[in-house]
Amino acid sequence: MAIPLKYQTKEVLNKVLNTGEDALKVDIDNVTLTTEGGDVAIEVHLDKAEDSVLMFSNTSSDGSGTSYVPLVDSSGHLQVDALSSALPSGAATAANQSTIIGHVDGIETLITSTNSKIDTFDAVLDNILTKNTEIDAVLDTIKTDTGTIDSDTDAIKTAVELIDDTVAVLGTTTYSETSTKGNVVGAVRNDTLATLADTDNEIAPLQVNKSGALYTVEETGQLGAIYESGTTAVSGEQIIAIQFLEDTKFTTLTPASAAFIGTASGDGDNIVNTEVFPQGMTIFGRWTAFTLVTGGRVIAYKGVW
Repeated sequence: MAIPLKYQTKEVLNKVLNTGEDALKVDIDNVTLTTEGGDVAIEVHLDKAEDSVLMFSNTSSDGSGTSYVPLVDSSGHLQVDALSSALPSGAATAANQSTIIGHVDGIETLITSTNSKIDTFDAVLDNILTKNTEIDAVLDTIKTDTGTIDSDTDAIKTAVELIDDTVAVLGTTTYSETSTKGNVVGAVRNDTLATLADTDNEIAPLQVNKSGALYTVEETGQLGAIYESGTTAVSGEQIIAIQFLEDTKFTTLTPASAAFIGTASGDGDNIVNTEVFPQGMTIFGRWTAFTLVTGGRVIAYKGVW
């Protein structure tokens, strides 16, 4: 049996020494020795499929503490223990989270309330729009109802103009004679006496004719007179005085109201057809019609009431 070749100690060392025989020769894959200037560095290129590196950690940053090996799980994930510690100032806690949730609930309540108020505002606006439509309809009706409005407007305009004229006369016209001065009271000229106030308690200006004479008493017969000497019925008049030219009797004498004598509803006894009104007598009142008995003769004066 052949004896294996054996090397002497010296020979073995020669095999593992480097060329300079001053260091052991190491044959490692992916290791490169580099030199740059006076620096010598070893570059190791790891193969992730076959090579691994063991890493140590230390309990002190300066390396003076106990060394430990980091742990990884079967998937290679580094295992880290998160130690409990006091939270920094302002960090979230369960109490803070409850407060935040309470605030969020309050905000939701406010939003719900706001939505309700918005619905109310919408209803109010809808009502306003409805009222505006109704007002527009009324205005349209007023606009088309020109007859009544124009008539009323004209009446108001006339009354205002009369008042304005009267105030202008009272306020600006003066009368002077030698050393005496005074205000002149103005009046409206109406060649034919007119009604300037429609109802009781309305204010009307004084009226004068074309000569400036003031209309004072309407019961003077200035509107004319009626002569009657027969039995023809006189009706539809405004008679304010009757003067008797002969002894006269009435078949009918119709008063304008119960305040005046006549053959119908007088304040005193009714006048009968045998009652004689003597010649030269004048009676005053308001009558609308009369009929004389044969032989009578009168002048009836017309007025306004």
